[in-house]
Amino acid sequence: MSGEGFHWAIARLTGGLVGLRAAQRANEFATVEESRSLLRYPTGWYAVCFSDEVPSGKVVRRPFFGEDVVVYRTSSGVLRAIRPYCPHFGAHLGIGGRVEGEAIVCPFHGFRYGGDGRCVGTPHGEAPPAARLTALPAREVNDIVLVWFHPKGTDPGWEVPAVAMRGFPRAAHRTFVIRDHPQEIMENNFDLTHFPVVHGVSLRTVKEACFGEHSSSLTVEVERELRNGSASKVEIENNVHGLGVLQSTITAPGTGTRGLSWALATPIDRHRVAFTIATSFLIEQDAPLPKLLRGKARPALSALLSRIALEQACRTSIQDFPIWTAKKYLPKPKVLAEERIVIDYRRWARQFCDEDDAAEATGS
Repeated sequence: MSGEGFHWAIARLTGGLVGLRAAQRANEFATVEESRSLLRYPTGWYAVCFSDEVPSGKVVRRPFFGEDVVVYRTSSGVLRAIRPYCPHFGAHLGIGGRVEGEAIVCPFHGFRYGGDGRCVGTPHGEAPPAARLTALPAREVNDIVLVWFHPKGTDPGWEVPAVAMRGFPRAAHRTFVIRDHPQEIMENNFDLTHFPVVHGVSLRTVKEACFGEHSSSLTVEVERELRNGSASKVEIENNVHGLGVLQSTITAPGTGTRGLSWALATPIDRHRVAFTIATSFLIEQDAPLPKLLRGKARPALSALLSRIALEQACRTSIQDFPIWTAKKYLPKPKVLAEERIVIDYRRWARQFCDEDDAAEATGS
């Protein structure tokens, strides 16, 4: 075989292998996505950004349930969220739209819209009576901007509670885009048997899982072996609000620190989720630190510790990502006796994905 013929043969062989791998990946995604189609868009509160990303006069757009959401802050500091398209001629208010006083102004024809979505003025005089944006309920909870989603546009029926953060630094955070569904991501919190296998840590239940009307909780003790042969123990109180917000309170006895963290899962579309991890740690006044570091340096050290904790939390979550992306959703998994908590969680979670299932899940 000539040199040229040899190279063509290699190219055809490697090209075929690349094509085979691409076909395998396509088949895997098709299987996974078909199984996840059983999980619908879930009702609830979902994070779109952080408060400091939307100062007064700023317009921000984020992907949200198959479309964009536009978030802006008025001159008086009021946060608003809207669907993006102007009802006049369809311009996207998140691209070129601007804030004037308490209104957002369309970049195309200058129509002005108030906080309730109603058109309050145009450059041409009278506003069309039917011109109205779709306003979405929005909240700021612990500096996280949450927007309400309901497939039928129903108003919020519950709220995400804030946690006390006095003295804590602003949370450090990072967002990933992964192929998954919020129900599967929050389920990870209750799937205790995967932690030793995937993360190399042992968990002990301190307080049994409680499934309330719209929130659920579970407190665990995490034990990790250190390089010097000793073990560190941390207690984590996990609170899941709907399927979009996991808030954790972290206690490490003897360290003089307290921690707060959030795992936020927001659907971008039917197959992808914006997954945000946020951490805030406080070094307390009685922490075992040199005297020089207990005064004015403590806030800076707390902020540094928050960033370090974020890196650790991200490394831990990234261990799950390949499994989350490729796993198939099984409506009836074959579970061990100690894994019944996952079935309890799924029964509770059904209320957020389907109104008919909600009545059965809550017993109404």
